[in-house]
Amino acid sequence: MACPYFSPSESIADRVKDCRISPPLGALYLGYCLARGVPEHPPDANTLDRGCNFGYARSICTIFPQHAKPDAVRFSVACDDGRRIDILFSVEGSHRPLRHGRLEFDREEQSWNGIASDTILYDQAKAYLKSYLRWKSRKAGL
Repeated sequence: MACPYFSPSESIADRVKDCRISPPLGALYLGYCLARGVPEHPPDANTLDRGCNFGYARSICTIFPQHAKPDAVRFSVACDDGRRIDILFSVEGSHRPLRHGRLEFDREEQSWNGIASDTILYDQAKAYLKSYLRWKSRKAGL
């Protein structure tokens, strides 16, 4: 799960080795907070590692909107048939789903279907897909 206001920008995959659990976006990411609707300066390392990348940051992030309903976004690959990758997402609040859906990435067209106007969700889905493809290529190389 990632914070619903986190826009990932750059993978710092090498720091995953120091993580005890797999990050929700498949790797740790640097990025920006969009809780106030505009990109804020990059969060400090503690907030980034414990909140932005893992969600449920309400108690550790100084700019998290305290009355906001969403707390985290979760992603999962539902299907990868070689031509398209279906990614399920769930936006959570208080550990319950608030909304969910399916996003589709077409490998041949290199394009997304199902992405609406939710820029943060799109940025997170792209980061998740990038991590998934990196993981899959490493697995194939074994």
